Amino acid sequence: MGASLRKALRGAEKVLEQDRSLGESDAWSRLGSMALDDPRDRADRGKCLARAYRYEAAIADLEAATADRLKDPEAHYVLAVSLSALGKRTMAESALRGAVRLLPGWGQAAYALCWELERLGRYGEALEELRRYRRFDPDKNRHTYRHWGRIRGRQGMGRQAYAAYVKAVWLRRPGKDKPDVMQQKYARITDIRRRASGMDPEAPRSFRWLGAELTLAGWSDMGADVLHTGALMRPDVGIYLSVGALYERHWRWADAADIYLEGIMAVKDVVPPAEIAVLYEALVTILFRSGRAREALKYGEEAMALGAGGPQIRGRCEYIRKNPDRVSAMDPARAGQTAP
Repeated sequence: MGASLRKALRGAEKVLEQDRSLGESDAWSRLGSMALDDPRDRADRGKCLARAYRYEAAIADLEAATADRLKDPEAHYVLAVSLSALGKRTMAESALRGAVRLLPGWGQAAYALCWELERLGRYGEALEELRRYRRFDPDKNRHTYRHWGRIRGRQGMGRQAYAAYVKAVWLRRPGKDKPDVMQQKYARITDIRRRASGMDPEAPRSFRWLGAELTLAGWSDMGADVLHTGALMRPDVGIYLSVGALYERHWRWADAADIYLEGIMAVKDVVPPAEIAVLYEALVTILFRSGRAREALKYGEEAMALGAGGPQIRGRCEYIRKNPDRVSAMDPARAGQTAP
């Protein structure tokens, strides 16, 4: 961390010490307004601002720092995270390519780039990034197979997706001197893989079983991916609801909202409104909790028009209509923290 930023942070801490009533957001406002000319200092400040979810301000610093050819892969990565949070995925892709170029074997950046390409619908490029990364990490990395399975699922290639997921169900055998809990974990994961290997790779029930077992075994992030792939093969209200709940558990609220909406669009023309009411309720609730009140109102009104809006949705919509100023004040999009 540069001397200028250390001085700025000490100044912010001194202000907080002098005035206990000063809020954290005010302290960050003071820090964010300080002028720093050194690329390293700007990168450090940008990272601090990103950790405080002040993405617009973070982008300004990080773009300036990386434009000066600062060889800091983390600065490129945090810039990408900030851009992605604001919905600027193509720009996030470019920033991640900078991170991968500076540190080719960094799995976190490689997987993030794969994820952005996947969200942009550029599946072939995403798979190529996974192939490239494996040259730097030839070990049996289960996360590579997990990403591969998810992308193949989006391509409608169920058999290939399932095969990749099964390969991702893997742990190193612990030594005999390791604790019993590690031995039990290994035995459980190994049993799941063995049983999954004997299932039909093209049957949605195989994905449901594998996703549920992985979730119960503590691999809920991968379990959500497997369940989602199964839902893509055969849309199901309950599966979409389960995947969204798993995302919420990991504080992936934006992804949860996306999955609930995807589920609604996938089944609304084939099931009665009463059956999709739970998806609408989950969608409106997570949008409201996320401060995305305008979207919550939009989908709440849509649900009621379809006859899929229960008392909770009606209550949310009434609150938003009656308190426009209050809900606008909590809008993270207006604060530069997330995309609209």
